[in-house]
Amino acid sequence: MKRTLTVLTIALLMTMPIVAQVKFVKATVYTLQKDSVNGYIDYQDWAQSPKKISFRKSMEQATETFTPATVQAFVVNNERYETLDFVIEKLPRDFNTNLFGTIGQYANRKKDERTITAFARVLSSGKITLYRFEDSEVGEHFMVKKNEKLEPLVYHIAMIGANISYLNQYQNQLQLLLKDACKPLSTDNLTYKTNALSTLIDRYNACFSASVPANIQPKKKGKLEVGALLGVNISTLNYSRYDNTSSINTEDDWKVS
Repeated sequence: MKRTLTVLTIALLMTMPIVAQVKFVKATVYTLQKDSVNGYIDYQDWAQSPKKISFRKSMEQATETFTPATVQAFVVNNERYETLDFVIEKLPRDFNTNLFGTIGQYANRKKDERTITAFARVLSSGKITLYRFEDSEVGEHFMVKKNEKLEPLVYHIAMIGANISYLNQYQNQLQLLLKDACKPLSTDNLTYKTNALSTLIDRYNACFSASVPANIQPKKKGKLEVGALLGVNISTLNYSRYDNTSSINTEDDWKVS
């Protein structure tokens, strides 16, 4: 009898985490017609962008399933997600798989681009909106929207020649986008992380939340500017090179424009 009770207890404990995974909290859904519907969403504290959400108008009503194709946005647990259509290059940030003989070969690579419609989390909103998207296929990506133009922020890691290369194109992209800020906002040491990017865009958006005189920043010169590189024609490329794979104590910054 005692063994039977033990087995039943273990079986009950094994089912408890499954039940606990369902967590309906107050939320608002915005329809494709831009109507707002209050209710409850099964909030999963998503590390990756949710592919769908479970919604109830009340806790007594049946659950509805919404996807990026059926709703415009939703807000839950102080997080806002919006449906976006965007194109992302699938290029894993892995120097073991991304091998290029020269920086020119990298710049002229054949891109494996994916057209995606998905929920993306809003990290900062204002004159510039910052979004974060992540899934198991293309990894983590940040995007910005300014003047209704959506632009993915590009960051790659690759082996170029014998060097590990951190290609921080997003720093140059943001330098151009933020040039109308009320004060200088440096992107030189900006990391491709949620907190760092959110803080920067929040500071930029704060310039336009009050009457702050604009300070148009002059174009910043990189350590090296070349008009053409092996026939490559690209707008901006921020290139950090580490001279060997065993030690990354020496860093050279390159910019092609």
